[in-house]
Amino acid sequence: MQPLRLYRQFKKRHKIIHILIMATAVVMFWRGVWGILDTYLLPDNTLLSYAVSVLAAFTILYLDDFQLNELE
Repeated sequence: MQPLRLYRQFKKRHKIIHILIMATAVVMFWRGVWGILDTYLLPDNTLLSYAVSVLAAFTILYLDDFQLNELE
């Protein structure tokens, strides 16, 4: 069988387990991003690092007109 077909069957049969795996993957992704930012984005000045992160996020959202339809 093809891997994609197996995945779809697993997703259909084991919804709760699939949701737990996906939730864990999202948490692991953001943990990794957070760790990278803590290490490389102004590591000696935590407050300024947070401020730069917030300003960068708002700038990106502003440039996209605050449309997050792709995430649905």
